[in-house]
Formats: sequence, C-alpha cells, structure tokens
Amino acid sequence: MTLVVRLLVVVNLLKTQFLNIKQEILFLIPALIIGSLTLRAVFLAEIPTPVVIEGFIDAKELIFVSTSKKIKPNIQNTETIAPSIFVEDDFVYFMTSKIGDYIEYKIPSFPSGDYNISLIMASNKDFGAVKASINGIQIADQVNLFQTHYKPIIHNTTKVKLNGENDILRIEVIGSEPNSSIAEYQIDPKYQIGIDGIAITKITSHEANDEKVAQ
Repeated sequence: MTLVVRLLVVVNLLKTQFLNIKQEILFLIPALIIGSLTLRAVFLAEIPTPVVIEGFIDAKELIFVSTSKKIKPNIQNTETIAPSIFVEDDFVYFMTSKIGDYIEYKIPSFPSGDYNISLIMASNKDFGAVKASINGIQIADQVNLFQTHYKPIIHNTTKVKLNGENDILRIEVIGSEPNSSIAEYQIDPKYQIGIDGIAITKITSHEANDEKVAQ
C-alpha cells in the first residue's frame, strides 16, 4: 500500500470519527437545554410561605397541666406530609378516646386585662369535636376537628379576660364526627385532640372604644 493510499485511509477514518462526534453533540444539545430549563424551574419555584400568626404561642411552649387520664402530649411532624400549613411544621396531639376526655394547659403570664385569643387547632380523620374554656369560661362551644387530611382550624375568640397568673386553657372532647368511623382504615369513632398553639394579643384602648361605640 502506497503512502498516499494510507493517508487517504487515515483521513477517511478521522472523517468518520468526526461525524460520529458531531452527531453525539447534536443529540446532547437538546438534553442539555432541557436539563438547564428543569434546574431553572426548580430553583425559581415558589418557596412555601411560612405560617405567621400575630401573638402566636406554640403548643410545645405551653405548660401542660393535666388530662382526664394518663396520656401524654405527642408531636406530629408535618414537614413532609403537609408542609407550611402549621406553624413550625408540627402540632401537638393527644390520644383521647371518649367524650369527656380533656387536656389542660397553663397560659404564659400576661398583664391582667382583656385580650383577643385565637385557638389554632389541628384536624385529621382521627380527631373528634371539642369545646374550650379559659378559667372555666367557655370560649368555644363546638369545634369539629375531623378532616380527611391534616388541616389547621382557627377559632377566633374576642375579649377574654386573663388574670395574669394561673390562667388555664381547657379543651374537652364533646363528640365524634360520624364519618370518622367509616373513613379509610377506621373502625371505631375517633376522639383525638390536636392543637398547634394559641394566639394572644392585647385589646388596645382604640379597639375597646370601637366596641363601646358599636354597642
């Protein structure tokens, strides 16, 4: 084989390899474009807004006083199953099992006076219906905590008088949602209690004056 023929063979091989590389690059370019767009969408995706409630006190920070039986508070983390719907992505729940079961919390000390108070409860298919009181004065007649999925329930109460010391929040089971006994994987009615926290804000003199005018 002459030198010229050998050179032609080498050139053809290089040409073939170049064409193969060129085809691979052409196949890679769309993949790279799609990949970069996907990464951009991920990084630019809207980050869930953390739950912010004025005057909020997490249930984990409340002083647990007593229950109707020997049950302890449990913490349900919701960061992966229901992100950004509960403050700090969790709530406290109790394995209460019948009507009349209750839990009691001591509210942190505040200067005595009138306050707006909101209960931030947690709901799910295991939870029942409850009522709530502070220092024996009822602030919620009936709050149904049954849902087929995790969801916060905010019960707003206005003008609750706090003593400033030894103020006791009591939450008591008063019933069970009929659907809780037929929900998926359920056999018996459920009566559990879930609480995310409590929001307490001082009633200002301006608000008090507005209330007098309304009356």
